Amino acid sequence: DSIDYILDQTSMRTVVLSGDKLRNISDLKSKGKISSTTHIIYYDEAKPADIEHAKSSGLTVVTFADVIAEGKQLNDDGSAWDKVTGETFYTFSYTSGTTGVPKGVMLTHRNFVVNIAGLDFWDNKDRFHDKDVYISYLPLAHVFERLMLLTGMAIKMEIGFYQGDVLKLTQDLAVLKPTVMVSVPRLYNRFYDLMQAKIKELTGFKKTLTEWGIQKKLAALHSSAKTTDNFYDALVFNKFREILGGRVRTMITGSAPIAKEVLNFLKIAFCVQIKEGYGQTESAAAISVSWTYDPEAGHVGAPFPALELKLIDVPDMNYRSTDVDENGNPKPRGEVLYRGYAVFKGYFRQP
Repeated sequence: DSIDYILDQTSMRTVVLSGDKLRNISDLKSKGKISSTTHIIYYDEAKPADIEHAKSSGLTVVTFADVIAEGKQLNDDGSAWDKVTGETFYTFSYTSGTTGVPKGVMLTHRNFVVNIAGLDFWDNKDRFHDKDVYISYLPLAHVFERLMLLTGMAIKMEIGFYQGDVLKLTQDLAVLKPTVMVSVPRLYNRFYDLMQAKIKELTGFKKTLTEWGIQKKLAALHSSAKTTDNFYDALVFNKFREILGGRVRTMITGSAPIAKEVLNFLKIAFCVQIKEGYGQTESAAAISVSWTYDPEAGHVGAPFPALELKLIDVPDMNYRSTDVDENGNPKPRGEVLYRGYAVFKGYFRQP
């Protein structure tokens, strides 16, 4: 139903898909649906019966290899291509439709370009670079994953794709050994539970040493945002780092809130900074993200550099700028808090 709705709403003429999905489209076409769709470009292998069924339903079926070959015959002067500007639509990114039918968010080239620049600019302390290796496992239809891939291509990061099974992600991490990882609380919580279970199995001095290390590193994290400790990392935490392949230097979490205690533990266990962000499809992913060396978890940071934010009252949800507490003092709900930190000899103090 979603495919039918989206192709009809966008008047989609050409669909690119893997060969095993060919039947899905041709079945819709044979039932008199997706009237605008006329061409299918498929990659990988397709069953001969599926190809014939697609043709009999009125679709023109072309292999991806044939498209590439035809493209090589076009003039190199650019005259065959449509002109693209910043305001040209890059994609219609459809939301999941949890509140009804999927909604197509119309995003331009400019929307993504400024967010790529913002993602690269937002934190000079921990910028991406062309020696980074990124692991891609989130759905490619997810707007933030698409932003990460575009950023990776712009900066010339290496990008590795997981084998398609989240349960085997640790195998992929061990092989790829990424330096950059973006994930969601669901997976981070799984890592947390796994490590907590391993810690509970410890006995004797190993358990005591691990508990000392956790206490010391959490204290350092809260006071100065430090996530490393030469002594305890060598004896305890490098084993946890190996879960991610041993080279991850920066991580991001988003899509849903993550518990503060989980985030803080993962920072010291993986010995890396983990930024928490908030965004929407409508903003081409980013809205706000925490600073790399912010020692305080439990928030989603400051407004993203590529955006302008405006806050308004939402009376139906009881969010008002005029809200007060029980003593009549101002207590607005839903406000943006901006916390700055002064740098002094490597430590960060809240002014």
